Amino acid sequence: MDVNELAEICHMRNRAYCRSIGDKTQVDWCLAPEWQKQSAISGVQFQLDNPDATPENQHESWMKEKEDDGWAYGPIKISSEKKHPCIRPYDELPEDQKKKDRLFIDCINEHRSKMDTVKKAVENTPEVTNGNGNTCQCEVDDEPLVNEGYKPPVDIIDDENEPETTEDPEQPPEG
Repeated sequence: MDVNELAEICHMRNRAYCRSIGDKTQVDWCLAPEWQKQSAISGVQFQLDNPDATPENQHESWMKEKEDDGWAYGPIKISSEKKHPCIRPYDELPEDQKKKDRLFIDCINEHRSKMDTVKKAVENTPEVTNGNGNTCQCEVDDEPLVNEGYKPPVDIIDDENEPETTEDPEQPPEG
């Protein structure tokens, strides 16, 4: 998992929370404008770089980034005008907006160990150069590679997509 993937997860959790409080301004990650994705990515990176940051610190970082990009306070969020009701000091935010910052941090902290595990795995994975001269990091087994003969376990074979037959296998075909 990388920062972008974690940002998507946090964005989608944030979106679900926003919808639960009646805020329908958050769109699905795949439909989100680039500025919104970058905001989530920046928020994740800030928290990863500052693991002891509080929700207030997270909000201040978000607000500074917004203000640097030309956003200002507005009583209603209007993206096209770069207006946002949360561009104000943390202690002036309504409780449901403060909760959003806490949930964002919780999401990052829940997944931080997965990111650390992936990072360690990559760091401990040897680099291998293939016959074309391309170098990559990959697992190398001591056992020889076998490209044939794999049969999946019976419980993962998808019988539902097999065509139904009306013929009785015990009876010879009509004709």
